[in-house]
Amino acid sequence: MKKIYIPLFWKFTIAIISVVALFGGMNVFLIWKNVYGSLEQELEKRGSYIASSLAAQSVTPILYDDYVNLQKLVDDINKNDTNIVYAFVLNHENLVVAHTFPEFTPVELIKANSLQDGKNMNSVLIAPKNAKEKFIKDIAYPILDGSIGTVRIGIEEEGINSAVLDIIKTLLIMVAVFLSAGIIGALFFSYILTGRIKLISDISEKIDLNSLNSVYQNKINNNKKTFKKWKYSIHTDDELDLLVDKFNGMLERLKNTYEKLRSAQSSLIQSEKLASIGTLAAGIAHEMNNPVSGIRNCIRRISKDPENLHQNRKYLNLIMEASERIEHVIHNLLNYSRQQEMKFEKVNLATVIENSLLLVRHKLENSKISIKKKYDFIPDIEASPIHIEQVIVNLLLNSIDAINESVSNNINKTSEISIEINKPVDSYLQIIVNDTGKGMEKEEIKKIFDPFYTSKSTGKGTGLGLSVSYNIIELHNGTIIAESDYGKGTKFIISLPIRQT
Repeated sequence: MKKIYIPLFWKFTIAIISVVALFGGMNVFLIWKNVYGSLEQELEKRGSYIASSLAAQSVTPILYDDYVNLQKLVDDINKNDTNIVYAFVLNHENLVVAHTFPEFTPVELIKANSLQDGKNMNSVLIAPKNAKEKFIKDIAYPILDGSIGTVRIGIEEEGINSAVLDIIKTLLIMVAVFLSAGIIGALFFSYILTGRIKLISDISEKIDLNSLNSVYQNKINNNKKTFKKWKYSIHTDDELDLLVDKFNGMLERLKNTYEKLRSAQSSLIQSEKLASIGTLAAGIAHEMNNPVSGIRNCIRRISKDPENLHQNRKYLNLIMEASERIEHVIHNLLNYSRQQEMKFEKVNLATVIENSLLLVRHKLENSKISIKKKYDFIPDIEASPIHIEQVIVNLLLNSIDAINESVSNNINKTSEISIEINKPVDSYLQIIVNDTGKGMEKEEIKKIFDPFYTSKSTGKGTGLGLSVSYNIIELHNGTIIAESDYGKGTKFIISLPIRQT
């Protein structure tokens, strides 16, 4: 089911409009029903009184056929009351003997109303054809008992409609005023309510654990202070203030916890790095032992024939080359072993991989493992070089161990590690490290990035290498995945963004 987002302001507004509209509608209905009914009853009483008065005065003129005075009575009625639309008198034969119409009384009007048997008066509501928007209350009243004639008068109801409409208009104006005030109130209260909630929501959405600090608390506290600086300083602490305070406390605890986590993670990365150095110790010693032996040999030869300048120059150059080699090994070792913050800078991945290969060269040579490299055109990326180097070294050491185990068990006699750097795709570079080791089962692949998990024999692995590598790549906003077939080898695919966001 799809959820519809409705801001708090619109919820308040809809609720207020609904309540005010319901209240206004009920009042309009009650006014129309009660007030209109009351006014209509009063109009009917008034018409009945006028009709009865005319009927009483018409008795003598009708009995004596004095139609002149009868007409005068009818005309006076029409003149004295502007709401009287018409008046006419019917004799016992139902013929019009006096009326207020310019020429003659419409036949339809005569038939529109008549006295019912036993009734002293009858009224009907009619709508003349020439004025459809107006209604007329037609009242029939008997002269004497109705035996000598009937009086008919028509009273316009427009006055009632106008009065009722005026009341309804006043009510609607009041409803509009209340509605406007309600919407303004909804805007005000939604601003008060949602201001801090929205701030907390925005901070929660944009929060960056790598730079979590008191700036967020300051933003919330500053926002909280603005709500207290109204012109008349109207403010009371409520649940929202409690929410802000709790959120501040949560951010502070999150900050402290994250700092501890980062410290522990840094220690873990350094511990794994030192464990790798222990694994590389023999190779590093070999890298330094060979040039040291060469230097000793050169010094021995120089000491035997110190006057031979040509020979001495040659041996001095060899000593210089050997010392530079030792310096290069020590420099790489110190860079690798030094505990460093993750500092992003422009890095060439090919250089990082070559430095990693130098650290493991002796183990590769001892295991007779060949390296196959394929570097496409690669731009510099933003990364922490020493941490990426740690990941590559860890993958190479794992591949060397897997190949050695494969060869010892005759699973796969090929000993090769291929390293590829592919062209950028969607602003990401891929590093692929593929070996011909023993490989892994599918169930084992699911666990390799778990802390302290290792498939190596006891004493040959800490179980932290791949877990630390996974975290390093994740901190680079990248991904690392493994693909493996048992007996064929394992492939690690690292995807790194060219630029950090």
